[in-house]
Amino acid sequence: MKSALEIVAFSRGCDLMGILNLLEVTRDALDRNGHTLAAAHLDMAFIALAAETNDNQADGNDALSGI
Repeated sequence: MKSALEIVAFSRGCDLMGILNLLEVTRDALDRNGHTLAAAHLDMAFIALAAETNDNQADGNDALSGI
């Protein structure tokens, strides 16, 4: 199952979007099942990664540098 998820998440060739999509889906599943603390931590990771990506793009750096 893990390998199938990885194939689907990263099939579009953009690792960053695959990572963000997996974080979002996992966060929603955790929250839906009552694991709110774990969901909150994933939400923070999602926000931090998205912010770092925006900072890198604004600086003209590669979106995945530093990850």
